[in-house]
Amino acid sequence: MAVPFLAGLTGAAFADTAGYHQDQQFAGPTGAAASSIISEVGNGVGGAGNGACFEAVNLAAGPNGAALSQVKSHVFDGDNGTAGAGYEQSMIAAGPAGAGVQSVGSHVFTG
Repeated sequence: MAVPFLAGLTGAAFADTAGYHQDQQFAGPTGAAASSIISEVGNGVGGAGNGACFEAVNLAAGPNGAALSQVKSHVFDGDNGTAGAGYEQSMIAAGPAGAGVQSVGSHVFTG
């Protein structure tokens, strides 16, 4: 049974930060799967000044193999005069016929 979990990511370490987190897990006789979504925006995100980030991860394993897919993005305006943004997407899979990795990324930083 998949059960979503929702929680605000505000905390003492990030006084001006808001976020969203959702997890789901499933296990059955033919395999298991899990997924997670995290989104955060505010002051102090990623140890920087103002910023925002997003991450989605999916995992699955069964009798024919296993796979992981992940998407990440972030943007920040640092306290020390730096700023940047980035995007990454990757997929890893393995099964009886072999394994493979696919990855794409783009980043820009200033300052």
